[in-house]
Amino acid sequence: MPPRIGDCLGLTLETVSRALSQLSDQGILVFSSAHQIVLRNRQRLADMDA
Repeated sequence: MPPRIGDCLGLTLETVSRALSQLSDQGILVFSSAHQIVLRNRQRLADMDA
């Protein structure tokens, strides 16, 4: 079984879920399936790091 994203980052499932939900709500990403996330707005994601 591959490692889960939270395990790789040292974060809890709840933290990862909350962050991904916020990005989805902002239109930055979309869940295309249970195992795939599509980045819809790369520039907006990059701007968050600024």
